[in-house]
Amino acid sequence: MTPSLVEEERLDVPPEQRRTVDLVKRIRKLRWIGMEQEAAKLQLILARFPPADVPRDGLNPSSRGAF
Repeated sequence: MTPSLVEEERLDVPPEQRRTVDLVKRIRKLRWIGMEQEAAKLQLILARFPPADVPRDGLNPSSRGAF
C-alpha cells in the first residue's frame, strides 16, 4: 500500500515543525467549537516554540485549510 500524499508531505516536515502544525490545528479546532480559553492556553504554549518551527501563516484566519 502506498502512502497518501498527505503522509508523504508529513515525512518531509521536521518533527519540531510537525508538532507546531498539529498544535495550530488543535487551536483552530478549539476556537471553531467555541473553546476560546483552551485555545488561548495552547497559543501561549505555541509562543514558546522557536519562530522557525511555527508555520509561516501561523494562526492567520485567512489561512484556514492550509494544513
